[in-house]
Order: sequence, then structure tokens, then C-alpha cells
Amino acid sequence: MSSGQVQMVSGQVQMVSGQVQMVSGQVQMVSGHVQMVSGHVQMVLGQVRK
Repeated sequence: MSSGQVQMVSGQVQMVSGQVQMVSGQVQMVSGHVQMVSGHVQMVLGQVRK
């Protein structure tokens, strides 16, 4: 997997393809820029914050 690059270090998933970082309930999606930090959602697409 050269285009996927998955690293799993004790419950920590880093997927570098659309740049998704999942660190124990914390999701960072950098493609349309979505940050989900344990129930907290930040959507920076057209400056929409939930």
C-alpha cells in the first residue's frame, strides 16, 4: 500500500491518502477539512461550525 500508508500504533490510526488521523476518538479529516474531537465537530468547507 504505497498510496494508503496506514500506521496502527496502539489504537492510533493514521491514514495518509485523504489525510485521516484517528487518535483514540479524535478524527481529523483533511480533504474537506473536518475535525471531530470527541463529539466536537468543526467543518471548514464554507466556514460551517457545528
